[in-house]
Amino acid sequence: MKGNALVASAGYILVALLSLVTGCATTGADTSSSLPVGTLKAPQSAEHADYLGISPGTETFVLEDINAEVVIVEIFDVYCRVCQKAAPGANALFELIQAGQHADRIKMLAVGTGNTQLEIDLFTKKFGTPFPSLPDPGKAFCKELGHTRTPEFVVMKRMPEGAFREIGRRVSYFTDADKILAWVLRRAGLD
Repeated sequence: MKGNALVASAGYILVALLSLVTGCATTGADTSSSLPVGTLKAPQSAEHADYLGISPGTETFVLEDINAEVVIVEIFDVYCRVCQKAAPGANALFELIQAGQHADRIKMLAVGTGNTQLEIDLFTKKFGTPFPSLPDPGKAFCKELGHTRTPEFVVMKRMPEGAFREIGRRVSYFTDADKILAWVLRRAGLD
């Protein structure tokens, strides 16, 4: 009986560790590809809509509506512990962008895969997320971006024809926002 309980406990620990490891993988591979146009609900906050360049009263928007040369999309899940751990780093990245010379050229937004607006609101309040965080309850938008794990940061650059093209992707959390910003600037040709 004790042996079975020990084996079961070890199994649960192994599953928990594997789920953490798969959520923390990092890739620096060049995954340049055209992104499909996905629709998101417009931010409820007028401040966030203005930040993205979305007209007041707009209900939905597509990435191409965002007034920026570069967009960083953080894909997260409010129940993901690694995403919760990622919040301070993402917030620091946003603050660095806002304080730097590229604040008008680079925008950030988060998309909660499988999450509702209420869940997103609770998450952003708890972790003090200063940038727009939007729901994707059906996961359609995130699937269109090729989302695999959370948290995932997809960096896109606007091409001359107006569409966005993926120029980088990171799957993991980070604590060194300055190094991530340098990576984004290098990938976007803004360094």
